[in-house]
Amino acid sequence: MLDEPIHLTASDESWPSLAALECSRLAGALSLPPSQIEHIGSTAVPGLLSKPILDIQVGVLPFPPPVTALSTMEQLEYTAHGEADVPGRLYFTARSAGHFNVHFVLFGGEHWRNNLLLRQYLRTSAAARERYASSKLAAVSSGATTLLAYSAAKATLVSQLLAEALATRSAG
Repeated sequence: MLDEPIHLTASDESWPSLAALECSRLAGALSLPPSQIEHIGSTAVPGLLSKPILDIQVGVLPFPPPVTALSTMEQLEYTAHGEADVPGRLYFTARSAGHFNVHFVLFGGEHWRNNLLLRQYLRTSAAARERYASSKLAAVSSGATTLLAYSAAKATLVSQLLAEALATRSAG
């Protein structure tokens, strides 16, 4: 189910190791080098309030990936959701064997670069983390307690944070 109920939780120290295990499992099953699979999203930022669902980005060449990759995801108990309103991304969820979202994107492409850049910016900027956490809390407090409503409620700030991250990278 794409538009599932969400809740927020404090950062969990086990998330990086759980993500690393799933990244390794995906790399083996998809026959991809580990460098093409990254833990992204809020759970990849220590100390950041998050949904307790780990986001993993799989960079593929070419995009879209071959049908065999999609059937492999099904065998790994992931549910396919197509682009899910994000052109250039294929979205998968797993809820029975852990709580994971997997985003297939073009390796080295815009989605790949932006997700890594935003993750790095949030890891290094306490002010950005605080603004993002406040936005998340405000979204849920205002009633955005399903994935689509929650994502829409914080979309403007996410765009602003990405623009700041891009500007910081350009200035550095």
